[in-house]
Amino acid sequence: MVHTDGEGEVVKAALGVPFKVLYPAYQTAPSSQVQTRPYDLRDEHGGLHQAYVIVWQQNGIDGYYDFEGTNWLNPPLFAHAHERVLHGRKYLLVYDGSHIHVLGWREGKVLYWVTNTLLEDLSNDQMWVVAKTAQSLH
Repeated sequence: MVHTDGEGEVVKAALGVPFKVLYPAYQTAPSSQVQTRPYDLRDEHGGLHQAYVIVWQQNGIDGYYDFEGTNWLNPPLFAHAHERVLHGRKYLLVYDGSHIHVLGWREGKVLYWVTNTLLEDLSNDQMWVVAKTAQSLH
């Protein structure tokens, strides 16, 4: 496992999350981790779900990308996602033109995903590498 400066913070922030926390071993070279926190969200029926987010700043002008996990398996974000199976795992892709804006997958009863910056600063290849290097911290 590749250790990064933010792992300890991730573990502390995720203590209240009742599922496995993943953390990507790869972050883009110019980025720095700026936020890590657990949060709750409600689905359209009022059901409560837990989640966490880790945010990196890619550049100085709205260049933030994030990695998230939740026990809400079907949030609206993925309602119209394209599916792609790679190495036995089904990925959910949300595109902005030819750019991958969100790349997600389910592991058991948890949904994980990477969200690109507002201006799609991460290439499609970088999005795949962030997703594929996500490893458990527990």
